[in-house]
Amino acid sequence: MMKIKDIFSKKTKEISYPKIREIFDRASKFRDVINLGIGDPDFDTDSRIINRTFELIKEKKSTHYTPVPGYKELREAIASKYGDENKFEVTYEEVIVTHGAQYALMVTMLTLLNPGDEILIPDPYYPSYPSQAFLAGAAPVFIPVFEKDGFKVKGGNIEKKITEKTKLLIINSPNNPTGAVLRKEELEEISKIAIKNDLLVISDEAYETMIYNNKKHFCIANFPGMRERTITINSFSKRYAMTGWRVGYAVAAKEIITNMMKISGYNLSCPCSVSQQAAIAALDSSSGIIEKLKFEYERRRNFIVAELNKIKGISCIKPEGAFYVFANIKRTGKSSEEIYDELLTKGRVVVIPGSAFGKQGEGYIRIAYTLPIGSLREAIKRIRKVIEKE
Repeated sequence: MMKIKDIFSKKTKEISYPKIREIFDRASKFRDVINLGIGDPDFDTDSRIINRTFELIKEKKSTHYTPVPGYKELREAIASKYGDENKFEVTYEEVIVTHGAQYALMVTMLTLLNPGDEILIPDPYYPSYPSQAFLAGAAPVFIPVFEKDGFKVKGGNIEKKITEKTKLLIINSPNNPTGAVLRKEELEEISKIAIKNDLLVISDEAYETMIYNNKKHFCIANFPGMRERTITINSFSKRYAMTGWRVGYAVAAKEIITNMMKISGYNLSCPCSVSQQAAIAALDSSSGIIEKLKFEYERRRNFIVAELNKIKGISCIKPEGAFYVFANIKRTGKSSEEIYDELLTKGRVVVIPGSAFGKQGEGYIRIAYTLPIGSLREAIKRIRKVIEKE
C-alpha cells in the first residue's frame, strides 16, 4: 500500500491553506463575533441587477455551456466600459471572462511564467500572489513598501530587485491590504521601468471604483508602450457587491488572451452562464449603484480611522482607496499574530494579522470596514478594551 507521504504532490505539501480563510473558519466557531477580516461587502447585490439577471436568463435560456472566454456580449460590454470609463480602446478579443479575479490572476501566471522566472511583488501584498507564482513554478521576489511612503512602491526599489530572470511585475492599486492608490505620475515611472527592462506587468485593479477624496483611478495600460505588456485584472465582486457571483476578467493583447484561453479551457472549461448574465445586467445598470457603495465606504473609512487613532498603542494613516485600513500596532509591543488572537478570543473581533501579507506586514493589522458604522462603533469599543486592557 502506498505510504501517506507519497500521495500528495510536492506543491500540495509545500503550499499552505490560505491564512485569511483559516482565520475565517476559526472565527465561525465563536459567538457574537464582529468580523472585520474578510473583504466581503455587507451590501447585497442591488435588486435591480438581480431582477434583470433572471429576466436575461429566461430570455436567453442561459443554462448551457458558454464560450471558453465568456459570452461575446459580455466581453463587448467590458470593452465598452474601458473605452468609456478608462479612456483606452479595447476589442472583445482582448477580454477573457473568468471565475472571479482570483482565477484571472492564476491563469495569467500559468500562461506567462516558466519555472525559474521571477515575478516582482510589492510587500505587503495580497496573499494569493506569491502562492500563485509558486504554483506556476516561478519565484516571487519581494519589494519592500513602507508606511512612510504611504505604502506606495517606489521605482528605485523596483529597479534594485530586477535581475536577468525577472519577467513580471505585479501592481495592485487601490491596494489590498493597505488601501494605497498609485498616482498617475507614479504609474508613469513604473511604466518606464517596465519598458526599459522589458517586463510584463499584471495590474490588479479590482478596487478601481473605491478611490476617495475625489481622486481618479488611472490604468497603467494607458501609457505609451504599455498596452502590449500589461494584463489588467478586474472584477465585478467589489464594484457591484457581487462577490458570490464569481465573475472576473483580464484585459490584455489579443495574443495573450488567446493563450490564456488555452489554459482556461482545460481548467475552467467556461465561466458560469448565469453569473455572466448578472455581469451584463450590472454593466447596464445605473452608475448610482457604484456611487452609493463608494459614498458609504468613504464615510466608514473616515469614522474608523479617526476612532482607531484614539486607541493607545494603535496608529493609522488614512487609506486613499479600497475598504481596508492597515493599522500600525507596533507600540503595543506585540506581534500582529498575538494582537489578532487577543482581539478574537478576548474581544470577539476578527482582524487579519499583518504577517499574512508578507514580511513588511508585521507590526500591522488589516481591518475591513465592510460593516455598518453601528457595528464598527461596537468593534472599536471592543478593540479599545482589549488593547488598553480597560
